[in-house]
Amino acid sequence: MFRGKKFWALKGHVILEGYPKKLYELGFPRTLQKVDAAFHDTETGKTKFFIGDKYWSYDEQHHSMENGYPKLIEKDFPGIENKIDAAYQENGSIYFFHGSKQFEYSICHKRVLRTLSANCILCC
Repeated sequence: MFRGKKFWALKGHVILEGYPKKLYELGFPRTLQKVDAAFHDTETGKTKFFIGDKYWSYDEQHHSMENGYPKLIEKDFPGIENKIDAAYQENGSIYFFHGSKQFEYSICHKRVLRTLSANCILCC
C-alpha cells in the first residue's frame, strides 16, 4: 500500500514488521512525492510503478530498480496516455484505470483491446 512518501507491505490483512518504509528505500528519487499505481508482473517478477506520465520497473529478485528507468508510459504502453490511478495484471492483460474508465491492454499485442467502465470489475 502506498500513501504519500511511504509504503507498507501486507500479508493478508497484517502489516509486516518494519513498515512503513520510505519510497526512496525502493530506489526512487528522494524528491518523489507519491506513487499513482503499481502492479506485479508474475511472469517477469518485476513490479511496475506508475508516477505521472512515467513508470519504473523494480526487480523483486534483486531488490532494486532496473537501469534505464523511468520510461514514458505512452511509449511502452501505446494507447495508455493519461495518468494511471490503478492497475492490475490478469490473463495476459494489464488493466489500467483512469477516472471512470478502465483500459484492457494486451501484453502480447501491445495495444489497448477495449475500454470499459471502471466499475465493471465490481459487476455494477
